[in-house]
Amino acid sequence: MITLTLVALSLFLLVAFLVKELWRPANYPPGKIIIIQRRLLQLLQQRFRAFDMSGGMLNQLPWLHFIAPEWSGYNLVRRFNKQLFEFFTPTIEQHQQTFTDDKAGDDLIYAYIKEIREHKDVSDTNFTDVQLTMIILHLFIAGGHTTSTTLDLAFMTMLMRPDIQKKIHEEIDSQLDRAITPHYNDHLKLPYVEAFLLEVHRFFTIAPLSGPRRAITDCTLGGYRIPKNTTVLMGLRNIHMDPKHWGDPEVFRPEQFLDEDRQIFNTERLFAFGQGKRRCLGEILARSCLFTLFVGVMQRFSLVKPDDGSEGSDMAPSLTLKPGITLSAKPYNVVFQPRNRTGMNRPLMLI
Repeated sequence: MITLTLVALSLFLLVAFLVKELWRPANYPPGKIIIIQRRLLQLLQQRFRAFDMSGGMLNQLPWLHFIAPEWSGYNLVRRFNKQLFEFFTPTIEQHQQTFTDDKAGDDLIYAYIKEIREHKDVSDTNFTDVQLTMIILHLFIAGGHTTSTTLDLAFMTMLMRPDIQKKIHEEIDSQLDRAITPHYNDHLKLPYVEAFLLEVHRFFTIAPLSGPRRAITDCTLGGYRIPKNTTVLMGLRNIHMDPKHWGDPEVFRPEQFLDEDRQIFNTERLFAFGQGKRRCLGEILARSCLFTLFVGVMQRFSLVKPDDGSEGSDMAPSLTLKPGITLSAKPYNVVFQPRNRTGMNRPLMLI
């Protein structure tokens, strides 16, 4: 039995996925990579909590970091950013020492080092050591919290909607070889899973407001005059809960993203990753992480409520999410029951 919060599990899975897929740590002794992942997980959790407490206020009142840097949480966020920066520096230095051109094909750090060396004589290049570290930070900070929270809510929905879990298991079992690890390319074979994940984005809308945008000219929208340079935020939850488009928005229904031929459609009003030129640059990576991790877990486990009296308690799954600059699930108990796989005859309890 392993005891941890399900949010921590989702974030750990994401960290392990990104570390594995984006770079291959070189010359680490056995077990070292696990220590690295755990330390990174700890730093990310602390940084996410700090930003949830202060990020919204600093975003709306940015001048606070000048007059009250400690009280506003600005200094705390900067301290965690510095620790994360220092965390990645040794890995980058190690890659620089072991770099060869043939390693740049499947490793983000090696690929970027190659670009740095090819642009070393360009005076205004953006390919620098500092920029490389910032890119890695952004991958984990900007996408880690939202993606792991979405994964956690997907697992919670499996508990609350066993009818949907049954359909997901049936589709995965009919389309994928259980002995083979799922890949994002498999999403074309699993339209119901794709529709389910889209509905998780819509129904929960963990980022109720978009990032701030600036009006570049005077304009009128919906009868309201918006002067040039006005900061504009979109109410994404209002869009995702508009009955004029969704019909019954309070009902969790993956089928609304499937047409008669079971092809994905009806996504033009889904703004989980934004729209237009400012659409999230990490969308493909986030979708790949979310799909691969979710399908990998569901391929091997059934999620059931524990028989521990937690039903009706504070540890029962709830549609009431924790507030913050992004919304997240409250901690809840769940049993991950192996699905009749050899050598996996005991349930795994995650709290």
